[in-house]
Amino acid sequence: MLRQTAQNEWVANAEIRLESGETWVLNYYIQSVNSGEGITLYGLKIEKSTPEGVLFESEETGSITESYDEALIMAKAFAKGSVPPVVLLEMADEWYSEIEENSLLLLT
Repeated sequence: MLRQTAQNEWVANAEIRLESGETWVLNYYIQSVNSGEGITLYGLKIEKSTPEGVLFESEETGSITESYDEALIMAKAFAKGSVPPVVLLEMADEWYSEIEENSLLLLT
């Protein structure tokens, strides 16, 4: 079985400054992978690097949606909140949990 290669599309970046004076740059990407069945799946990737571009940390969600627009909204929201790579998976899980809870409330 061939491993599918994800294509990364840069969406936004955020700069964070710690109390210690350190500065980090966070880059947010949408990853797209063709499922092999004619369906494109999307996920997110966040990279944390120094202002000079030295990569320090990176995390990916894997394929989490078939909707490009949904992935774009999530990437922009995470960039606005300066979500770091270390909590990406937790935040994506919370994102979908809230959507599910809101959907259930609409049905009742």
